[in-house]
Parts: sequence; structure tokens; C-alpha cells
Amino acid sequence: MKIYIYGLYEEGKEDKIRYIGKTNKLDLQKRLREHICESFRNNKKTHKKHWIKSVLNNNKKINIKCLEETDELNWENKEKYWISKTFNLTNSTKGGECGRETIYTLSYDDCKKYIKEEFNIKSISEWHKSKLPIFIPKEPRNVYLNRGWISWGDFLGTNKVQDNEKAKNYFSYDKAKEYVKNLEIKTLIEWKEKTKKELIPYFIPNRPERFYKNRGWISWGDFLGTNRIANQNKKDFFISYDNCCKFVKENNIKSIIQWRKLVSTFPYNIPKDPHNQYKNKGWISWGEFFGTGYIQDNLLAKNYLSYVESKNWIKNNLPNIKSEKMWKLSVKNNEIPINIPNHPEIFFSKKNRGWIGWKDFLNKFILD
Repeated sequence: MKIYIYGLYEEGKEDKIRYIGKTNKLDLQKRLREHICESFRNNKKTHKKHWIKSVLNNNKKINIKCLEETDELNWENKEKYWISKTFNLTNSTKGGECGRETIYTLSYDDCKKYIKEEFNIKSISEWHKSKLPIFIPKEPRNVYLNRGWISWGDFLGTNKVQDNEKAKNYFSYDKAKEYVKNLEIKTLIEWKEKTKKELIPYFIPNRPERFYKNRGWISWGDFLGTNRIANQNKKDFFISYDNCCKFVKENNIKSIIQWRKLVSTFPYNIPKDPHNQYKNKGWISWGEFFGTGYIQDNLLAKNYLSYVESKNWIKNNLPNIKSEKMWKLSVKNNEIPINIPNHPEIFFSKKNRGWIGWKDFLNKFILD
């Protein structure tokens, strides 16, 4: 088996290696990610972890490079050689010890037996929470990788098959979709209930959205065959503002009330809240959207005359209006200009805009 002696260094400082280790992984980037994760996950403080965290916290990067390729018989001497020839390292040993201060002499089978008899641990999370004796490795997979290791299920005696082993039997995305259609699952909640009851076959992953990511996954609606699109994804499917206006015209929708009654029947690429979806993308008002020309009160209000100005306009232009009833009739006959509210008793009562009463507003005191 090939063994790689590698060095870690801060990006841009390739000549200043700060840590030297060994691995049998051809993918050195994967080993680098493990170092970074260990630095933030494990509470035990070391010079290496402190160095990695300080570099990353300063928005800089850690890089890795292969120093030498060797084998199982010679890697210990090679690692020691590189450590002895490199200065200012964060290594805690002189090398040749699998990166650990402790050499574990217990065999894989003996370690399994001891764990089963003394601890009876059933899961990886339970393992990491347990207080283990010094002669038991905290990371048994790393220690026994080439000394009998099979899987966590085998090591803990649960015989549970890990996801990476199950994945070898998983259907392709398209084949899984075809099979799932026969299960008649319509929602994500139904899917989770099925997985909880172990009703999903072994050849389909319980978390398809994870496994099939970059392997064909589109959405739960696509996977379950319902064609429903999650709200956070719909923004990528909505038609343009102009096309949505055409849709409104073709379906003869003229009001917000009518829109809300029909919205549940619209295709998935028509937004339920066009005023939000098309904000800064063409939206002006509901009246413009429906083609009615109707302007909403909140938009009209920006151009309303003040209370006193409205009173004076009525006095000079509609002096014959003497009561609230006559006012409503004038509103109905479209005699009131758009810069005066149709319901002055409501608009001018808010925020202390000057409303006193109908007699004052219609100048009735003067007329009497």
C-alpha cells in the first residue's frame, strides 16, 4: 500500500511548512479537510489546531502538498526524516507514530471484545461521548484501518451497514423516481413517515435530496412525481412580469379579490404574491397589473391635498354638497378629483391630519 508523507502550510508560504503527517489517502484534499474539521470539533488543544484555527480566523487558507511517496515498511523513517529536517513545526512527536503520542498495541479483535464486554456502545455518537481507557483509541478507524477494520457496525457489534456501503446498491435517480411513483407518496411528511417505519426499500436512500445532489436531483416535487415546487425554489420558475400580465388578461381577472380566489388553481410558475415577486421587475400597482387603471388608496394618498386645501377646493368647486349623503353621491358620480380622498373621514382622522367633522369639512357652518 502506498503511503504519502505530506506537509501543511499557509497559502502563499509554501516554504514554511507547519505540520508534517502521513496518510494512505490519494486524495490529500480530503485529509486536509479532516485536519480542519478536527481543529474545530475536538476540545483538546494542540499547537497544530491553534495554528489552523488562527489562519482560518484571519480569512486565510491552509494548503497541503505531498513531500514524498513511500510504503508501509518505510513510512515511519520517512516521516521522522522530514520532521527532523523541517523547523518551526506544530507536531507534538518526532514522527513514526501515526500522528499520536500513544501506540495502541491491542489488536482489532481484542479491542472489539473489550468494548462489547465493558461498555456495550451501540452508536458512533455514543462512542464519542464515552470516557475510554487510555489503551483504547478514540479514533479506532484510523488506528485499525490496515489492521482488521471493517466498519463501525462490525466494531461495535451492531452490524449496522453504513451509508457508504448502502450506497453501492442505490438505484439511479431516474430509476428511483420510477419506483417511488408506485409508493404513492405525495408529500415530504409522508416520505418521512415511511422512512421512520422502514418502509422505503434498501435500494433507495432515506435522504434522496442529499444522495442525489449533483446526481440528478431537482426537487421533492420532481422526485415524488407531484411536480410541486418548494417556495424557496419557485423564484427560479416564475414567468416574467409582462407574461404574467398577459396571463391575467387572458383569464379576465380584474380585482385582488378575484385573484385570491383563483390563485390556488394557477400553474406553479405564476406567483401568489406578484407585488412582491415583481418588485423592481416591472411592478407598478394592482390596477396596472389587472389593466383596470385603478389606483390603490396608498398610492393615491401620496398626492392627496391637505385637509385645509381639500376644504377650500370643495368650497370653491362643489359648494352645493351639504351632507355626508350628498358627498357619497358625488363620489359615486366621479365628481370628486383623485387628489381628495373618497373617504375623508377615514383618511384625515389618521395621524391627526385635521379631521373635525363633516360640517367643518363641507363648510356647512359658512353655508348656514
